[in-house]
Amino acid sequence: MKNFPLTPEEFIKLEYKTLELIKSNGSLMQLGDHKLLDDIGSSLAYMKNIINKKLFKKECYLLKFESYLLTEINDEKYKIYFGGHITIGLKKNYDVLTYYFTLYNIKLKKIVRKFHFDFDNRDARDFKPYYHLQYAGRLSKYMIDDGVPEAEKENIYGDQDQPRLPYMPMTLIQMISIILKSFCYPDCEEIINSKEWIGQLRKCEKQTCLKFHSTCTRHLRDDKSLLLNCFGMN
Repeated sequence: MKNFPLTPEEFIKLEYKTLELIKSNGSLMQLGDHKLLDDIGSSLAYMKNIINKKLFKKECYLLKFESYLLTEINDEKYKIYFGGHITIGLKKNYDVLTYYFTLYNIKLKKIVRKFHFDFDNRDARDFKPYYHLQYAGRLSKYMIDDGVPEAEKENIYGDQDQPRLPYMPMTLIQMISIILKSFCYPDCEEIINSKEWIGQLRKCEKQTCLKFHSTCTRHLRDDKSLLLNCFGMN
């Protein structure tokens, strides 16, 4: 579990295809506003340059994408911020690999929920699952620039890193699918059940989750603790 199943070059090409799919999906684009199109466009341009020129060097951003969708819950308007951040470290492996989404009440200017999904195999004193889910986390510059009060960091205890809950590998399309299913957009079934969406979702799951779940199964068959292995302890 310590090694991510895809190389940075393989992974960024996979996420590039996901952003292209989002951009081409009219129903999904209508759930955002002009910012969604702008945010996707700038990220695709940056990623295309990385891929075409093979700029997979140490300490390099591969993906730094953030945007938001709009929704209503109990007649109140919300923004759902979401994004991904992938960075190559000094040894040309993943230094940062994280995805997040945040449910933000526009009228009250309050963060209602914030989760992020990480892959982190860096050595540290605090034991943590290589793949994990965390509540809250720090506010991004994107959210602050968009009007989310910095004080919300304190309200959600953004500096509290524990607990980290074991989770499966995450990709952008998996996270967006969770968002769409969780918040019941009128057109979510049309989006998620489309041939193109399912095809990309399955491709991402196969390339990132197959090895992970095979490792889980092997540890269970070998009479080892799956939970401790997630923490790198078995």
